[in-house]
Amino acid sequence: MPSPLVLLLAVAPLCHGHGSMNTPPSWLDPDGNWSKMWMAGGSGAGCTGAKFPPAEGCVMEWYSNYTFIPGEPTIPPMSPLLTYKDACMGGAGSAACCKAPCTNASMQEKGQPCVGCDWSRKNPWRAPGSAPVFSPCGFDGGNPKGCPVGNPSKEGCGGGGYGHGPDGRSLKGNTKPEVWYAGGVAEVVWGLSANHGGGYQYRLCPKPKDHLDLTEECFQKMPLKFVGNTQWLQKGGLFDTRVAISAMRTDVGTSPPGSQWTRNPIPACGGFGGGSDTPGQCDGSQFPPPVPGVTQFSMSPWSIIDKLHVPNIPGDYVISWRYDCEQTMQVWQQCGDVRIVAGPAPPTPAPPTPAPPPPPTPAGDHCNNPLCESCCTGGCKGCKGYCETNKDGACANCWNEAAGAPPCNRRGVSCLADDKLSCEACWSSAPLPSEWKVAAAAKKLTAAPPQCDACLTGACKSCKGYCELHKDGTCAGCWTASNTNGSYPTQPPCNLRGIQCLADDGLGCEACWKLPPSPPGPAPPPGPTPAGDHCDNPLCQSCCTGGCKGCKGYCETHKDGACSACWTEADGAPPCNLRGVVCLADDKLSCEACWSSAPLQSEWKVAAASKKLTAAPPQCDACFTGACKGCKGYCETHKDGTCAGCWTASNTNGTYAPPCNLRGTQCLADDGLGCEACWKLPPPSPPSPTPPGPPSPTPSCPGGSYAACIGYCPSDPASEFEACLAECRKRCDPPTRLQTLV
Repeated sequence: MPSPLVLLLAVAPLCHGHGSMNTPPSWLDPDGNWSKMWMAGGSGAGCTGAKFPPAEGCVMEWYSNYTFIPGEPTIPPMSPLLTYKDACMGGAGSAACCKAPCTNASMQEKGQPCVGCDWSRKNPWRAPGSAPVFSPCGFDGGNPKGCPVGNPSKEGCGGGGYGHGPDGRSLKGNTKPEVWYAGGVAEVVWGLSANHGGGYQYRLCPKPKDHLDLTEECFQKMPLKFVGNTQWLQKGGLFDTRVAISAMRTDVGTSPPGSQWTRNPIPACGGFGGGSDTPGQCDGSQFPPPVPGVTQFSMSPWSIIDKLHVPNIPGDYVISWRYDCEQTMQVWQQCGDVRIVAGPAPPTPAPPTPAPPPPPTPAGDHCNNPLCESCCTGGCKGCKGYCETNKDGACANCWNEAAGAPPCNRRGVSCLADDKLSCEACWSSAPLPSEWKVAAAAKKLTAAPPQCDACLTGACKSCKGYCELHKDGTCAGCWTASNTNGSYPTQPPCNLRGIQCLADDGLGCEACWKLPPSPPGPAPPPGPTPAGDHCDNPLCQSCCTGGCKGCKGYCETHKDGACSACWTEADGAPPCNLRGVVCLADDKLSCEACWSSAPLQSEWKVAAASKKLTAAPPQCDACFTGACKGCKGYCETHKDGTCAGCWTASNTNGTYAPPCNLRGTQCLADDGLGCEACWKLPPPSPPSPTPPGPPSPTPSCPGGSYAACIGYCPSDPASEFEACLAECRKRCDPPTRLQTLV
């Protein structure tokens, strides 16, 4: 039987992409765009689309390859700090490995039958921090001297690496350093692209004028200490998935002596290759997962989050994240900029006082109050729990009063507030404050008062639907009082809020539309009964039940006054059909086609067919596994802050929107035909082992950019990875416009 070491060398070439520091942003993410997306192991930061190899420059390629600990392991066999099973723990190898004297570490290299039993004994994690590195910021390709050493070509390196890449210290740095407060606590995040086990550490070095003056020795003088023994996992940008887990840390046998390191908490799949040798399959795990189901080798969606003690020494620093592998002889590193500023001194702990008697068991909450809807079932729901006591990182949006934040309570547009009168009041069993009661009373009206007339039949009627969720373009007037912008001089006092049709607290026309209207007057003589319409076609949804519904009838023959928005192609107008963002058009091929009994034009039929798909097409890949994955959930109803990129086409901001859906390079779209359409379909089946075929006669660039395209590429095996990256380079260099499904 081959020794475990021989098997390892056979597996190693299958490994591509490994780990990356996401927060603080590394120099490979100078503007912090990838950091904001919480991409975990799927980040495409730094990808340039170089001719060879295609992955050159990508964040997953900065490391030191073929490096070993200089002495004996300080993490012994059978240690709980190990992340890959040795032979005696069920891994590959001879049964003799599990018998004395081979279980003695001192016998591992004495000769057969013990040789190779402790196959990872010289790999970096076995003595954390002691394996030498080529650069404290990593080397692109991991092999600065070529493969083998002296080979002038970039080719010849295994494991997805290549030779003669640049030193990470040659990068320019971040446009804005991450700001930390002296003596405080900072949150840091990294993610896995390929799980080689091991563990990691964060270190600082005073920022020199020239990055090339940075040394590993400088960073080893200032290792950072983790806060407590708790860390967190979070799936992409879904903040309500954040879960606390116990961290396994060590400061014994580490370099520098006494420095603290943390074991990688996510186990690789079972088997000697950890999943690299069985793409798409994961049988068992190397150690018990901290959360059921969190076991993965390639492109883990889970971010690994820790908190660090910040030194009480203000200044400009470079942070180095170092990840020492156990499965492979590799050390992964990236650097970023951090500025430590003086802040308020940490409060002096008060002397302990006797614990107060426990409060009475809560009688319940106020989730049955209509004003609490967003707190209990809507956009603010994810703020409950962890974010109630934390304002940093992903929780910042819960505390920010900003345009676009969920208007879920009487406190304006902030989910949480220091006085506990925002959503905290909804979640509490204490009586609601008086201002909540006043608003609740307005919600309990059983018939529409006279102030609601204009909401039901007048100028505010057209604000119902699309504009309830949008404030830009033609919807702006619905949210603005006439005495502030003068654009609607005849805007009536049409609701309980004065002269504003819609309001963040839901007490504008929204309150009126939830009440029964006044009895209608005599109905006009009925017109001819139409033979039918196309409202059962999914593409007609906005015309028949959404934002364009109010344009039917009078506005079909009138373009002035309140009807003008129905005929205007402008940002913010409802994109309810194949005519772009206009409800009505002179050629009658907009919503008129939906309301008519005449057959739909051919372009409608093609689009309708796309709605009847029974399985997600390839264009949906990034919605399920790539860059758009983090947009699902909170960002489907929010466009501000970190969600902005989900709603923006990459050709307008050049950051990260991929061609991940039926809409081109925009993850989410107002008409629901972005990733929303993909998420309603069964996810795609795992990719077959067949390498990508030749491009079509008119190939498109998946992702609209090289950086996004590589998000589709499988991590393993090597042949598929290289073929996919080569195809991305061919299609995206120079960039080409994505051809949508329709």
